[in-house]
Amino acid sequence: MLQLKVLVLDSHPFQRALTVAALKNSGVTYVLEAQNGEEALAELAAVGGIDIVVCDLHMPVIFLRRACKANLIQAVIITNEVDTALHQGVAQMAGYLGLQFLGNLGKPLPMELLEALLRQFKRKSTGYPVKLSSTLECSDIAKNL
Repeated sequence: MLQLKVLVLDSHPFQRALTVAALKNSGVTYVLEAQNGEEALAELAAVGGIDIVVCDLHMPVIFLRRACKANLIQAVIITNEVDTALHQGVAQMAGYLGLQFLGNLGKPLPMELLEALLRQFKRKSTGYPVKLSSTLECSDIAKNL
């Protein structure tokens, strides 16, 4: 059993249900789900935050920024298969936001890879967020993705 708190953020009910089921089959006992960024922020605020958010690249960067600013998430896994350059861009964006980027899964969800990414998570003991440079804006990150 994995003592992780995970939020699945996906606008497609079927894909969200598959991801939730995969997490539970992997031993994660605390799984929340949301269909959009606003719903996710409300869920996160209600429970005081989670360890990992699993979402696709179509979720707005503003959700991640707001969740990080409120200290509500520590790590992210994306559910899109992406090429190496985009993978590096997403990892860099996550780092700028003070998040661990655990990796990308692709669809359909490969169980072995999901379990490996969950094992990579390292709970932060000192908290966050990391202070961002005043010159770094979401638009700068987005245009480089």
